[in-house]
Amino acid sequence: MKEAGLERIKGLVTATDSDADNVYITLSAKNLRNDIFVVARANIESSEQKLLKAGADRVISPYSIGGRRLASLLLRPTVVEFLDVVMHSTEIELIMEEVAVHRNSPFVGAAMTDARNRCMTGVNILAIKKKGENRMIANPSPEIVIESGDRLVVFGTREQLKELEGLA
Repeated sequence: MKEAGLERIKGLVTATDSDADNVYITLSAKNLRNDIFVVARANIESSEQKLLKAGADRVISPYSIGGRRLASLLLRPTVVEFLDVVMHSTEIELIMEEVAVHRNSPFVGAAMTDARNRCMTGVNILAIKKKGENRMIANPSPEIVIESGDRLVVFGTREQLKELEGLA
């Protein structure tokens, strides 16, 4: 891992076919650099907790994701199609993005209503993830206050998002 440049990277994905190997890689990486963000693949459900205990920040189960995707396509095909276009198309003007709020941002200390008014770029704030919390607040209420370190999930054009990132 050191030879691969572990000290220079921000994140690590471990996605071998072996859950035991993914646990070992996660443990090794976190032992060398506790601050690294690790996304690990779990082939079986019982491995998800082991990977989290090993230090993985997120665990992805392709079979669970695939099952949810199939069900979503059956129940909400237009919603899935829209999200696919927004998240993966290079031709569409609208995109969804994650924006970190820095300590010097004019949004710090602002209630969501004020932030939406200051966000003259036309970007829609869809959700907020409060710093240090694991929960996502979708369609945040007007009184929620934005703080440094929060992450906003936003939707807009590339130009609008670039302008917002300059403010955030």
